[in-house]
Amino acid sequence: MRLPGFVHRKGEPFVSRITGTIDAPPYKAADFPRARAQKKPSGDPTADINEVRAALAIIPVENPDWSYWNRVGMAIWRATRGSDAGFEAWDQWSQGYTVARRHR
Repeated sequence: MRLPGFVHRKGEPFVSRITGTIDAPPYKAADFPRARAQKKPSGDPTADINEVRAALAIIPVENPDWSYWNRVGMAIWRATRGSDAGFEAWDQWSQGYTVARRHR
């Protein structure tokens, strides 16, 4: 479902608009999935935090674009089941970008 006035970004972007109406009853709240709390990945972590830190030590961080930075973060979140230690390792890795920029 697209809401009028929002930009649709798949393919060539365009602003969604109402092009017509249907004489059908309105949707009920029960027709939509309920919002869920933040999901944790299922299963055991796939990597030990020390393995994650070792991997981050060799992953380049000099000039990541948002997509690259996000993919690394999501991979760590999954591998550590969203643990605080995983976040801290990723946060420390992310700070390397700032340090690298200061030394140019």
